[in-house]
Amino acid sequence: MGTRDFSRARRVGEQIRRELAPMVQGLARDHGYGMVSVTGADVSSDLRVAKIYVSQLAATDDPQNLLKTLEQAGGNLRYLLGSELRLRNVPKLQFAFDESLLRGAKMSSLLNELVPNEPQESPADEALSELPEVQQDRSSK
Repeated sequence: MGTRDFSRARRVGEQIRRELAPMVQGLARDHGYGMVSVTGADVSSDLRVAKIYVSQLAATDDPQNLLKTLEQAGGNLRYLLGSELRLRNVPKLQFAFDESLLRGAKMSSLLNELVPNEPQESPADEALSELPEVQQDRSSK
């Protein structure tokens, strides 16, 4: 596979992600899955298969149910996608759950448990702490 094939597959994947995102969000909203995002699309070098990665914010339901719904709607989504893309053949859509947001939230909560709840000063806070001295000088004039 040449670099030209690889970059074409990436470009097509990005275009699929952009076009498919609002369709998937609407479908998820209609089925009560809440906020769903299309986080990526990997297209095979022959442009026959596109693996679509989705994430669900505040997942209240099993992600497998979301994937099942998307797989069932895959033919319709592919048809709608075909009307938007300028491709001879629209890739077959396969959906996978992107757990990176959930892993990130879990890591963040674990880190918050390890670090005491002390407010940490930023450089801006330090600059503001010096500000009252300046204001006192002005008010004494």
